[in-house]
Amino acid sequence: GEYDRYAEYLRCILKRFIESNVTCYVIFNGAMDAPLEKRAEIEQNVINRADAITGENENAYCETIFLKDIWKEILDELEIAYYVTEYDSNIALFRVANMFRCPIVTKNYQYCLRYSSCIPPQSVEFDEKEKQITCKIFDSKNCRSILRVRHGLLPLFFTLTDDNSIYFKRLADIVDSVTRNVMGSVLRWIRKQWYELDDNMKKILQILTEEEADAFMKAYEYNQELVKNTTDWDAVKHFGKGKGSALFENDTKWFISGVSSGRIAIPYVNLANKGTFSGSWVAFDEDKEDAMLSALDIIFYVYGILTNRQELNITFIGRKEKKSSIWEIKKKFDKPISNKELFTERQTKRGRQDKTQTVDLFEKFVQKVMPDINVLKSAPEDCWILIITLAYYWQKNTDIILAYSVILSYIMLGPVSDRVGLIRRSNFISPDVAENDRVDDHGLTYEDCVTAANALMDLFYVKNLKSQFHRSILHAMAEFQHCLQHMNYLNKLCGQKIACTVYHKTIDATFMYNIYIKMKDKSNPTKYIEKRLKKSSVFDYYQKIVSIFESCLQSRG
Repeated sequence: GEYDRYAEYLRCILKRFIESNVTCYVIFNGAMDAPLEKRAEIEQNVINRADAITGENENAYCETIFLKDIWKEILDELEIAYYVTEYDSNIALFRVANMFRCPIVTKNYQYCLRYSSCIPPQSVEFDEKEKQITCKIFDSKNCRSILRVRHGLLPLFFTLTDDNSIYFKRLADIVDSVTRNVMGSVLRWIRKQWYELDDNMKKILQILTEEEADAFMKAYEYNQELVKNTTDWDAVKHFGKGKGSALFENDTKWFISGVSSGRIAIPYVNLANKGTFSGSWVAFDEDKEDAMLSALDIIFYVYGILTNRQELNITFIGRKEKKSSIWEIKKKFDKPISNKELFTERQTKRGRQDKTQTVDLFEKFVQKVMPDINVLKSAPEDCWILIITLAYYWQKNTDIILAYSVILSYIMLGPVSDRVGLIRRSNFISPDVAENDRVDDHGLTYEDCVTAANALMDLFYVKNLKSQFHRSILHAMAEFQHCLQHMNYLNKLCGQKIACTVYHKTIDATFMYNIYIKMKDKSNPTKYIEKRLKKSSVFDYYQKIVSIFESCLQSRG
């Protein structure tokens, strides 16, 4: 969860495309469209990987909580357009590539057979001097001429060669003489099928079990759609008109529009469409409940907004101890949460912005957490959601050390890094050297920021985890991060009247964990931070944010 470093890495890569005058269209995959049993199986695999994590350096990869959000933060920062699909992204991907005549950067060379030229990611090189990108392009026409398969047989070819399918193990029963070169074997067989396609499809279905046949036909119909030349106008129109989110009362596609623009977060697709929700996927403490459940009140509130229902039921696919489980969770609101007045800014016929929303649904939720939201006004707006989430999570876990760690992470990644640059041992350079003597809007001096960065530098690096690996701390950090993510999702859904948290300027999980370990046995954690930061403008600012957070807790009575 070193999001500041990951953001810098992404920024450097994407800037190379901009400097080379390359227009990028980014398409994100949507929600998982799978039966509950399959999702429970996947959840168990996730649990197994997370359970296997240790303090050693070698661990299986587990996706961090804010990974995809960081991508979108940097894309927004660089003004690169992106589109989010409701479920599978392939149809939108191929249609956009064909409409705008651009190749797809991918490791999957089968895309070349689906009427899209491809660029292998490892072939992309950037010439710093010329500001140009060079790469290999696998041309779609050339690939199809080598393949020599009729257009009408392509869906069958793609279906048979899907090695992730449940029917793939039956390939030898379908195709004659399957060798180690599976694709070649299928190609030789399939070229003979043009005049007997219907009969052979019937034979295939007779060979397969009912479950396998059902999966085969779904895949076949999906692949038929992929090879059509029809256009996914939603994706094409999105990129054609540039950035923007449409979520209007009179928009018949308001849900798809909300998802595609990022206004409705991906986890809420299956929530709204199927009433299902998946649990946490990161390191956990088996003695505690699934970390995602800490955000359940937020998730139910979103569910109420999206459905206008008063009585809600969520089928939760999560963890109980070390086992994947499916169970029902119910909630009833005093009255339905109306979304009829949930508008984004839109243009009227005269070109004016329409702001007819009268009920602030986000503020309505926040008032349950902290009745006096005005307490926040003495803090910078970029940390309002952070403080709100800390107050919300306090109802679940009154861990003041975690709160201090989160606030200090925000100070170091936000205001301090703004003055001195990315906090790392190499290339520790300030972006505004010419103004080193000025005091910024937070009251911080450059000298104090440099001192703070140097004083806490060691906490930004992984160390001694073998002897200091505490699942209970990691679990609490995961709970808080899930809450922060869904609080921001709710804020965005409700029109984002408050600035969303910029995760790569707020959360560094390595730093948070290390500072937590340092403070957990201290009788006075604040004194420890003061000793590390000395009496400086950075420490004063830290105390100010802590004081605002404590005032928020007191406002609840």
